[in-house]
Amino acid sequence: MALRIVILLAGAALAWTPASVSAQADGQPRFSTETSAVVLDVVVRDRQGRPVTGLRRDDFQVFEGRARQAITVFEGPGARPLPAAAIASGPASHTSGHTSTPAPPRVVALAFEQLGPAARVAAAEAARRFVDSLGPGDFAGVFTIDRALRVVASYERPSAMVRAAIDRAAEEPGWPLRRAGLVPGAEFASAEAGQPAQDTRDEAKRTRGMATLDALSRLIRTVALLPGRKMVVLFSEGLALDGSEEATTLQRADGPRTLDDDWLTDGRFERFQRLVEEANAAQVAFYTFDAAGLRPESQFAKGGFGRAPYVGLLALAQGTGGAFVENTNDLAPGAVRAADDQASYYVLGYTPTKPADGEYRSLSVRARCPGCSVLARGGYRASPAGRTRQVGPRDVAPLLVLDRAPAPNEFELPLDVTVGAADGSRRLIVAASIDESAVSPGGLVTFLLRLADAGGRAVAVVSQHVQLPGAATPNARITFTRDLAIPVGRYTIELVAYDHGSGRTAVARRAIP
Repeated sequence: MALRIVILLAGAALAWTPASVSAQADGQPRFSTETSAVVLDVVVRDRQGRPVTGLRRDDFQVFEGRARQAITVFEGPGARPLPAAAIASGPASHTSGHTSTPAPPRVVALAFEQLGPAARVAAAEAARRFVDSLGPGDFAGVFTIDRALRVVASYERPSAMVRAAIDRAAEEPGWPLRRAGLVPGAEFASAEAGQPAQDTRDEAKRTRGMATLDALSRLIRTVALLPGRKMVVLFSEGLALDGSEEATTLQRADGPRTLDDDWLTDGRFERFQRLVEEANAAQVAFYTFDAAGLRPESQFAKGGFGRAPYVGLLALAQGTGGAFVENTNDLAPGAVRAADDQASYYVLGYTPTKPADGEYRSLSVRARCPGCSVLARGGYRASPAGRTRQVGPRDVAPLLVLDRAPAPNEFELPLDVTVGAADGSRRLIVAASIDESAVSPGGLVTFLLRLADAGGRAVAVVSQHVQLPGAATPNARITFTRDLAIPVGRYTIELVAYDHGSGRTAVARRAIP
């Protein structure tokens, strides 16, 4: 039986403290130093875009600005099989110098943001190919973005249910970025008759841009507590960060309007930067797909970030260690490469030579691999507050189950909570049990408790893993009991019992006034 307790920090920063990492098990990176360490997820691709999996610690160099950092932790790609055609060996001298350890399952969010008819078809085919490339132990969720984030399908194992959710997402009409502001309400896919209102003319791009960035931020939070590298696959025709790419003036129903740089001063650029920092703190890589397909060369493309709708997609991918797919009507090959990346990344850890000061620091990673490209996040904020702690690989499936709606209840899970007081705080005694005959004989069962505050934010996660010895004993029960001391306040206790062998699950909840 194994016990894991994770207390979550209030702020999500970028550095892992030794305490938070050393609490992990299941082959996660360890740090023995007394100062905060930085963790990087790194993908190396060869000239054909295939993942390179045979590199050693000495084949990598990490720089903060111009200062090279000493790599103190190295983990090679996890023990997850890849199709033989998808794997590229490193150079002959680059034999593996690490011990392979089980990796967390791949967790991927597929997001469709305001796509036109042709783009929806291309994005759906790419999403289906991506799901087909996942393994049976991985998870995929399907989402759409309009005014806010909408869950089409919660995170599930690759299945017909996920593919059906992709089809439903592809059926939802949307207004591509190029139509926002030209059609009344187009920024929110709700066209109406009549002339654009003043707020539509002046605020269409800002309103849509901020709504999209907020939705992506929420998407990051759905996987922030999970271990390892997570992925958001975003299909979009461009982020609303500036004016039209077709002309130097933005054509409106009431006449042309000269383009300006409002995005630099109206909050969109700062919100975009925060989004990248949130993704890096949670180890989330964005793989962005320009679903508009083939584009003529934009006169704004050379003007940098914000000068063309798809440049924001490129910046989001580069800033988070992902990849950008553009200028093609066939997005499927890029989706398959993205799935391969998620199964073949390296983990590099180092202790910064400079103490944490709250400033943003640029990062670069180099690999000794001729002709190869490296995907890694471009920076981090060196916060003294530490980083949100994450659960272990065996906790991934139970934690994702807690967010499903409706909650699964495939066997009975009675939950009893006793509330008391101790030394100015509240004491919770939580007890639950399940019938041993309800789960797989000789299998692994996980109890996972999540404690959420009044705002719905997780403040603690406790898990217990029980390995059953063999055939079920008649009338035997598997029990879970925990004694927690928490600050005074309103909370919700969520408990899941998960049978890893069959995937059968039960969830119980209890409000603590």
